[in-house]
Amino acid sequence: MNFSKRLLILSALPALVLIVAALAGVVALRATEARFADVFEKDQPLSQAVTEMYGHGLQTGQALRNILLDPANPTAYKNLDAALKAYEAAEKVATPLAAGTPAQVLLDKVAEARSRQQVARTHVLELAKADPAAAVAALNKEETPAWREMRAGLLEAGKLAQAGLQATRDRALAETHRAVVLGLAATLL
Repeated sequence: MNFSKRLLILSALPALVLIVAALAGVVALRATEARFADVFEKDQPLSQAVTEMYGHGLQTGQALRNILLDPANPTAYKNLDAALKAYEAAEKVATPLAAGTPAQVLLDKVAEARSRQQVARTHVLELAKADPAAAVAALNKEETPAWREMRAGLLEAGKLAQAGLQATRDRALAETHRAVVLGLAATLL
């Protein structure tokens, strides 16, 4: 092999390595971009929606108790309606985001408990003006246990959402580090 061919091969080899490393870096950065998109489009909104469901569930219970304390107070009824609507809005966000994740099973159980809670809440509201003592008893016997089940499911779903969020962040950072290492290795080579 003559000198010019050897020189061409020796010149092309580092360029080829650099091109391969650059392509690997681009692929790694695209994967990182996809991971961060998951964080911002799915994991973070799911975590936030579950947290909002929990908060609005607490507000619903507080409003219901305020109704029992003063059944003639229209503000308590407005607060109950607002909390219920806000819960439903957060649930509409969380449900599709949780699809196919472990949080979906928990949110399905929360929805079942919420159905029981709604029946109990209606019963409590019917009794609130007519028989306050029976309303308190129904609250303690029917509504509160349903809320406790919802609460447990929401807290666990929140933990899963946070864990998923952290795992996605960790994968994105690991992919970013790999891309940097590939780029540095190619540069040094």
